[in-house]
Amino acid sequence: VRRLYDNLREIRPSDFHFLHFITVPHKASEDLVIWYKGELNEFAGSIERAFKVEVTEARLKEAIGVYNETRGLLRELYELRKSKSPPISGAEALSVVLAGSCLPKDRYNQMLRKLLDELRHRKGISNYRARLMIAGSGGCDNPDYLGVMEEMGGLVVTDSLCFGTRSFWEPVDTEGDLMLNLARSYLKRPSCPRMVDNVGERGDFVKQMVKDFKVDGVVFQRIRYCDLWGGQLLYTKKDLKEAEIPLLSLEREYMMRDVGQLRTRVQAFLEKIER
Repeated sequence: VRRLYDNLREIRPSDFHFLHFITVPHKASEDLVIWYKGELNEFAGSIERAFKVEVTEARLKEAIGVYNETRGLLRELYELRKSKSPPISGAEALSVVLAGSCLPKDRYNQMLRKLLDELRHRKGISNYRARLMIAGSGGCDNPDYLGVMEEMGGLVVTDSLCFGTRSFWEPVDTEGDLMLNLARSYLKRPSCPRMVDNVGERGDFVKQMVKDFKVDGVVFQRIRYCDLWGGQLLYTKKDLKEAEIPLLSLEREYMMRDVGQLRTRVQAFLEKIER
């Protein structure tokens, strides 16, 4: 991704209206939160100059409120998945979260409220063999990947994914210094292994999810050659082994390949859980 920015900066076509790189620290200490606030202020300044708008406190607070509503509604969606017979599959839930990455948030919130009303009256899913949690790399943005697991009888009831809980689990404080609140929220939310000082917190988050959603087994998937998640896997294996939680580790390509192998691995994992 960084190299993509470098290339765009060099070619810079005449109709390329806006280009800005935000430097993100690899730790979340309070000093770095304050430093990161400066990065966000620079970003806001770039937006103001490029688009001839003004980023005011009132507008920022309103925007945070809209996004917090999104976070709250998605938390409600996940609460429904805690039940013994969840009204939505893991593949469907991932599709819902993905939709929020490309829809205007006010429109998305309207659709979420409607969906929640419908789900509360939908017959739940009960014909599953095991309740699964999926964790790992941010490249898990294809509902079909979860669909393969669910075709085999596993029901994905929660996750620790970039396109999942890590993107919305904690709201942003709307009191005080809003830009500082945003900086703190972005750095301190359930994180990616690029944040080097949060190894223990990531493990605790997974174990808490397992407990809250009554998970029978965790599927840890990572994109091939992603060394950061490879390192995190070592800690996750240790944590889950100590907690006696079954774990399936999958290394995969970004595109959907080797579906047959995936089915075989998931089938064996489900049989292990059932035993």
